[in-house]
Amino acid sequence: MPLLAFDLDGTLIDESTKTHAPQLAEQLKTLRQQECKIALITGRFVLPPQILDLVQPDAWALGNGNRIFVADRCVSRHFLSEIEVQTALDLLGDLKLTVVGSAITDRPVNFVFDCDDPRWDPGRPGGHILPLTDMADHDVLHVMFMGEDAPIMRERLLSALPDLNVTGGIPPYTDCVNLYARQAKKHLTLQTIAELLQVSMDETIAFGDSDNDLEMLQAAGHAVQVGDMPYLNGICQDQVSCPLVGLPEWLDRFVAQGFQLKR
Repeated sequence: MPLLAFDLDGTLIDESTKTHAPQLAEQLKTLRQQECKIALITGRFVLPPQILDLVQPDAWALGNGNRIFVADRCVSRHFLSEIEVQTALDLLGDLKLTVVGSAITDRPVNFVFDCDDPRWDPGRPGGHILPLTDMADHDVLHVMFMGEDAPIMRERLLSALPDLNVTGGIPPYTDCVNLYARQAKKHLTLQTIAELLQVSMDETIAFGDSDNDLEMLQAAGHAVQVGDMPYLNGICQDQVSCPLVGLPEWLDRFVAQGFQLKR
C-alpha cells in the first residue's frame, strides 16, 4: 500500500478558515484501515495535539524535516549553524522585518527582538519567549522574517545562503520568509520517511500547495497540487481546488478506485 504525505497549511487545513473538511477524519481512518501509510510534513515549529489526533500519522516532520518523528520518537534533528544564523541576521540591513528564531531546550522557545511586546504574551507563562540576543547560545532550528519586506529578504537569503532551505516570500506567503537547515527540505524528508516506513518512492503520493512543497511534489511517485499556484503547474499529475472541497473529493475517488491510482 502507498504512503500518502500531506503538507498541512493550505493542503489539509484551509488557510482562510483554519478548518479542515468535515469528512477528513473518516477518510484518513479508512486509509489507515487499508494499511496505507500516512505522513504529515509541515513547516510549522510545533503542532497542536488536535492535529496529530486528526491525522494520526505513521510519521511526521516539523520544520520541513528539521525534526522527524516515527511512533512518537524523534529520529533526527537538523540545526542551523551559528555562522548561518548570523549571516542571515546581517542581511537585514534597513529592512522592516520582525525576526523570530526557534529552538528546543527543555521546551520549545522563540527568540524575538521586541520581547516585551504584548503580542508575545500568550507564550510568556511557559517561558517560551526569550530575547533575540539569547539565540546565539542555543541550537537554532528555524529563523523567520515577517513583514512587507519579506520578498526582498528572500532574495538576499537565496543569494547569500544558497544551500539552505528558504521558503516563503512569494505567493501565497508574501509577508513571511523562513530559513531552515540544508537537510530540512521536504523532498529529503519524504525520502527519509519512506525509507523508515519501508515504502518505495514510487509508492509515495505527495500533496502540497506552495513553494515549500515543490521539490517534494517533484520527488514523489505521484503528486497532487492543492490550489492554483502557477509555479506548481505542470509538475503534478493531479490538481484539486482546495482543502475543503477538492482534496476530500480526490480522497473519495482514491478509495473508490480500490486505493489505486489511475496511471
